[in-house]
Amino acid sequence: MPHPRTARPAADPEDDCSPEELAELRAELQSRLDHLRRMRAEGARERGDLT
Repeated sequence: MPHPRTARPAADPEDDCSPEELAELRAELQSRLDHLRRMRAEGARERGDLT
């Protein structure tokens, strides 16, 4: 199952962002990582993997 949010374009490395924007981006990244971990764990359970 794909992540429910669409991908963002790559950020411009020259573009600095505010602390609020950085916190928002970190929260989104954490959400995506959590989603990926849940999907991998679910797939492992379905396959019977115990690792």
